Amino acid sequence: MVLENERKLSLITENSNDGFLVIENSVITYISSSYCNLLGFKQDEVYNMKLEDIFNTIHKDDVTGVKKKVYLNLEKKSKCFLYEFRIKSKKGKYIWREDSISVIYDKKGKYIKYIIVSRDISALKRAEEKIKKLYSLSKRLNEKLLDFTHIISHNIRSNTSNMSMIIDLIEDCKDENEKNQYFKLLKVSNNKLSETIFHLNETIKVRLENESDKVKINVKSAIESTLASVNGIIKKEKVKINLDIANDLEINTIPSYFDSIILNLTTNAIKYKSPKRNPIININAQKTNNKLIITFSDNGLGIDLVKYKNKIFGMYKTFHNNTDATGLGLFMTKNHVEVLGGSIGIESELGIGTTFKIQL
Repeated sequence: MVLENERKLSLITENSNDGFLVIENSVITYISSSYCNLLGFKQDEVYNMKLEDIFNTIHKDDVTGVKKKVYLNLEKKSKCFLYEFRIKSKKGKYIWREDSISVIYDKKGKYIKYIIVSRDISALKRAEEKIKKLYSLSKRLNEKLLDFTHIISHNIRSNTSNMSMIIDLIEDCKDENEKNQYFKLLKVSNNKLSETIFHLNETIKVRLENESDKVKINVKSAIESTLASVNGIIKKEKVKINLDIANDLEINTIPSYFDSIILNLTTNAIKYKSPKRNPIININAQKTNNKLIITFSDNGLGIDLVKYKNKIFGMYKTFHNNTDATGLGLFMTKNHVEVLGGSIGIESELGIGTTFKIQL
């Protein structure tokens, strides 16, 4: 009867896709041919292996965890446990395995048999890795979608608000010469809206296809173009803008992100202007150590940095009581600066104004 049972067990182990191995008193006493096939070794090669030889074939990133789990479970007198790891085949290729362990102990609590059922899970791990990559891609695309939703909402709203304001000025204007000037501003603003939409479409292509693909732009022309999108607001609020930028200064960048940075800082400066004086915005840009440094200063309300220092660039954070404040402008600005590989800092004093320093 015992021989019959052993014969049946041998048939199962020798014809299974899973590998079987038995260790008694730290010595390998049984190996199925399927276990050897998993790693490409011959049976006599495995029989001659010591326990440390087996550990030495485990991937360096997994071996500590495997040892810890084995010895901890033996110490706890666990009868069954399993673990996953990578092990090197005879050809030098790492294979993912899942080992299911059964342990038999004597009356003193010392293990007398350590039975391993080993399964190749390389295909499963490849599938899991593919799922992780797809999830990661999906997550990044969702983040980008949210980002572009904010850009579209904020940037296009600035363009359309500007055009609405110019139309109101035209309707209230009786002087034909002045009305013609407003029509010119409206035309510029309309062209800027088309340009903004174009750049957003191009940016989506860049971000989804090749994030490193940037476009060379003229810094002064790009900033002037962005300011043109809010020319009506600038005129109505009597904003004086001083540009100190060399005509030949260029940078490789994503145009819609660069546009968004300048637009956010400009509209913020106007929105939080001081009621005691007309707004003045000073924009300086220059290359230093192969970096573009943009200094953006205003004479507005300023921000209490002692109180709000750690919240300046937070989402939905506002620092004044403007009813139209969304708390997205500076959050988006910092996000876009960092996407472009740069950094942004702030200096501000209540009642005096604010200065942003951007490095790209």
